[in-house]
Amino acid sequence: MDYYLCVTCFLVAVLGNNSIGYHNTIVNQFADGDDGEQQGVKYVYESFQYKVIADMASGYLRIYDKILKDYIDLNGKPGSRDNTHFKILRREEM
Repeated sequence: MDYYLCVTCFLVAVLGNNSIGYHNTIVNQFADGDDGEQQGVKYVYESFQYKVIADMASGYLRIYDKILKDYIDLNGKPGSRDNTHFKILRREEM
């Protein structure tokens, strides 16, 4: 399944389920309550266990598990590069 999502002021769409959400569902799931911090071209959202890193230059988002010390998929399990990289789309790309 291919996942496409957005960060900050863009919509989130999960293709395959044909569903579109209007909030940053990934950030809400893994770093709820954090406003995020811009670090160069990246936005970092952090909770006790997870760090959501959105690289706006490359257009990808990753979820880092600080306890496992590895990047994870949407189910919270470590995976390959293909399973842990999520493409960020702008509104006009959706």
